[in-house]
Amino acid sequence: MMGTRGWGKGQGGFWRRWSATPAAQPTRPDDGSEALRAGRYADAERLLVASLGRAVRHGAGSPELAGVLATLADLYRIRARYDEAESLYLRAIALDRARATDDASLARALNNLALIYRAQGFYDRAEPLCLQALALAEQTHSGEDALTAAAVDNLLVVYLAQRRYGDAEPLFRRALAMKERLLGPSHAALAGSLSNYAAFLRKTRGEAAAAQCEARARAIRGETLG
Repeated sequence: MMGTRGWGKGQGGFWRRWSATPAAQPTRPDDGSEALRAGRYADAERLLVASLGRAVRHGAGSPELAGVLATLADLYRIRARYDEAESLYLRAIALDRARATDDASLARALNNLALIYRAQGFYDRAEPLCLQALALAEQTHSGEDALTAAAVDNLLVVYLAQRRYGDAEPLFRRALAMKERLLGPSHAALAGSLSNYAAFLRKTRGEAAAAQCEARARAIRGETLG
């Protein structure tokens, strides 16, 4: 039987790259977003808290408020401060729903809130958020962008952790097709995706089913290294 620890936590670089989606960035150059991207977490928190205070003073209708909340939530999620992150994501989601003007921002917040629940093993709470994020991403970008790919992968990992392999397999195939279109047929990240799918097929269908995916992953790695 396939283990769930690796799938559910999603700690590999491949899953981190595709499952988490950055919040819509506030416009101020000193708001902490750059520090967060650079991994300067203490600076990021200080700047983001200050930016949040400014946005709050502008009122709930401030166009920056939901983005600042979601970006600070991203920081707390990365630092495994899940209770704080959850509270901020919920506030950002409520604002985005009330404004109803930025489905992409709402999809990102829903997807990243699902990551918090997924990291804690709350898959029943993560799944509906993943489904909502995916539906919004598909409406916003016709299903052909990195936000949609992130939502697909997040839902995929939830299904794998729940051992719902019948639900997971079509998402695996969709994720592969999307990454090939977005990144190209010889990208190193696609090789990682193919290897993951090969491991899935090896567990669920046997070695013969996995062989083709594994061979293609090796070929891509050879091209990249060559």
